[in-house]
Amino acid sequence: MQHSTSKTDILEMSKTDQNSVFMSLDDLRFAENSRFPIWVFNIDKARVVWANDTALLLWQAKTMPELEARNLRSDMSPSVQARLQQFQTDFWKGVVFDEIWTIYPHDKAKTLACRFRGLLMPDGTMAMLCEGEDITDNSPNLIKAAQALIYTDVLVTSYRMNGSCQYANPAARRVFPSSAPDLSQRILSGPLYEMIQDGVENIAEGTTLAKVATVFGIRLHRIEVKSSFDAISGEKSWLLTESDVSMAEEVKDELQYLANHDSLTGLKNRNFLKKHAPEFLQSATDDHTYVSMSLVDLDRFKYVNDTLGHDAGDQLLAEFARRLQKIAPKGSIVARLGGDEFCLLIRNDVLPKNICEMFLDQVNKPFSINGHNVQMNASLGFSQTSAETQSYDVLFQQADLALYAAKREGNNTCKAFNPEMSEESQRFHFVDDKIKKCLETKSLEVNFCPQFCFETEKIIGAETSYWVRLPNGKNLPTYELNSVAEATGANLQIEKWVLQKAMDVALDFAKVGRHQSISVKVSELLLQDDHFIPLLQQYLDNSKFTPKSMKLEITEMLLLTNDLRLQNTITKITQMGYQLVIRDFGTAYSYISCLQNYPISHLKLDQSLVTDGKLKILALTIISMAKALGIHVTADGVENQPQKKWLESAGCDEYQNSKEQHRMSFKEFHEKLK
Repeated sequence: MQHSTSKTDILEMSKTDQNSVFMSLDDLRFAENSRFPIWVFNIDKARVVWANDTALLLWQAKTMPELEARNLRSDMSPSVQARLQQFQTDFWKGVVFDEIWTIYPHDKAKTLACRFRGLLMPDGTMAMLCEGEDITDNSPNLIKAAQALIYTDVLVTSYRMNGSCQYANPAARRVFPSSAPDLSQRILSGPLYEMIQDGVENIAEGTTLAKVATVFGIRLHRIEVKSSFDAISGEKSWLLTESDVSMAEEVKDELQYLANHDSLTGLKNRNFLKKHAPEFLQSATDDHTYVSMSLVDLDRFKYVNDTLGHDAGDQLLAEFARRLQKIAPKGSIVARLGGDEFCLLIRNDVLPKNICEMFLDQVNKPFSINGHNVQMNASLGFSQTSAETQSYDVLFQQADLALYAAKREGNNTCKAFNPEMSEESQRFHFVDDKIKKCLETKSLEVNFCPQFCFETEKIIGAETSYWVRLPNGKNLPTYELNSVAEATGANLQIEKWVLQKAMDVALDFAKVGRHQSISVKVSELLLQDDHFIPLLQQYLDNSKFTPKSMKLEITEMLLLTNDLRLQNTITKITQMGYQLVIRDFGTAYSYISCLQNYPISHLKLDQSLVTDGKLKILALTIISMAKALGIHVTADGVENQPQKKWLESAGCDEYQNSKEQHRMSFKEFHEKLK
């Protein structure tokens, strides 16, 4: 029952009307001889100011003055004090509470089934009239369950079939816009709202998200609905348990946005481009139109950063992005790839050369940065789809070659890709040919980057990669191999080959009693491959193989995926006993809380966090947070004693240097283990 009467009106009524909405001390004569303990607690003074004889026995007090002399505030936790303040506020609304409480007279616990209601004191303050029944000897589980219901932060409510509220725990009452709102007044949107409109009795059990009315405004709650029967009346009712997920959803939306957008310019990022470009190209193919890709690089941008500062450089990039969007035809994809490199993916409703002219006209206009007029130039390379070229990877590679040619020719130049850009193109095809032959002849070679323990300086494992050897005995650079393999689609086949070879090494080590672990980089592409999980299972079938000897390294962005298949695959990896490692950590969003969703064993710090002194604080923060979560930390790129010293003192567990010159053959690695 809720009253709109003000405190002042109630006080006047209590002076003139014996049937006031609130009881007073004069009304307690009926309770003096009750066999149940009844007492009055002055919330403001934290003292019992009236008690019947049964209550005196309960509180183990010989006289009322002795009981009143006890200041109970010192025994109260902050949460209990807060709840009493909430009670006091609700008492003015006429709310009555039935709850399980435990009191401690002379430090002896007494558990009571209590009814609390407001009682108006002579000075106009609101006290609490308490009626109790000692249930200390009743079912301990029942008492614990009741206390959990009281102290939990989860909102628990029960509703009749007509939608009226028949019970709300303290957590729910704290956020209710009124003392006992009707269900239809609380639920504002979502599937549950739609069901309520058809009648509360038609609600279905289940879990859903809904916008709800609270004292904090409209919030998003995750609500679980279950059918139940009221313990007192036996009537069918709906039991709702709720938790506020507004912040989690906001963070999820923000992370989803950041995963696909550049935080500085607001443009799409490389991740978005790579994910959506194939759809863009296919749509154009279906419409029998072509697509051009333009890669743009600002000339002398480093000079702006060095002379005017990085803030000025950021302002220039943001303004450049706005101009780029201005000239891009409707329906184009405009993305920032990183640094001062941008990409435009355009349907050829407009000729690429015309876009180049418009672009150069925009970039040549002075940029006003912190009172300086900055004159900029840019280089642009573009490629166009054809009957032979429909692949995003090939289109990107061609546009990149054209951009390189434009930059080589000089500032403010636009170049279209043509096959006669032979040197770069020939190199690309040379590397591609070597990769294909090695895959055909199974002559790729696994290499090993040793990993050392800070504490013992002993080799505890190795990260694996691969080499393609030339006839002269030299190896093709890994970065070049990866670039070409990704562009041609050979990377999946290579990854599967490296994984299998690495697991063979781990199995051989297990057979001879070696305990060094073997790490393998696993891409999203490999995680999605149908043969990935069966391959992992195949090695588990060998009794000598220990899955903990294998570390599977993924990027932190994969932890944020909404792809259920990927989530299931990552979960299966850990359930099978393999160690899960997040590599290159610190290069994306370093969202530590997402690590709690999976049993991560290791974080591998990106090399930049080790070698760039400006990022040292970030590295220290990540190490500290990882250690708090019980996650081991490996540092990559460690080259000297000062780096080793500060990393070890920060609590880092392991280190490596994965640069080309520190990698070795299996024979060399095996010799180092002796």
